[in-house]
Order: sequence, then structure tokens, then C-alpha cells
Amino acid sequence: MKQSTLNVQSTVILSTSTAGTTSSDYMDRTLELGYPLGETMGDMLSKTHEQGGLEFGTLYTSLILLGLLILFIYMELRQRIKSKKSLMS
Repeated sequence: MKQSTLNVQSTVILSTSTAGTTSSDYMDRTLELGYPLGETMGDMLSKTHEQGGLEFGTLYTSLILLGLLILFIYMELRQRIKSKKSLMS
């Protein structure tokens, strides 16, 4: 768990500069941040109480993370539609 935390912290530091970036750079940074965050969340949800987790098991952990992913995609799409409508009016 400590290794994942260190990866997230170093990725956040690397992701703060946006000068001269391309969309590929943003994708790389998203993946660099996403994998350690997903791993850390998965560990926290699936590990036993003795190991410092919430003991949901792998199935419920996967369903929770899938639900969060769907929620974030929905929120992003809703925001894009709203901003597109405001530009048209």
C-alpha cells in the first residue's frame, strides 16, 4: 500500500505543469494518475479489516469502481452537453 501512495504523490507532482503539453501528454498523465489511484482504491476496498481495508471483496470492489467510472463519465457528458447548449444560445 505504501508503494501505491508514493506513486500517486510523485504523479501529482509531475502532473502540475501544463506548459507545452499536447493531448497525448494529458492522456499519459491521466493514465499515470489513474492506475495508482485505482490500485489504491481497490486495495482499500478489498483488503481485510486486519490489513487496513473495508473487506468488500473483489466482486463488490469491482462493482463500486465500475459505478464510479460510469458516474464520472455521465457527469462529464452532461457538462459537455450543457456547455454546448449555452454556446448555441
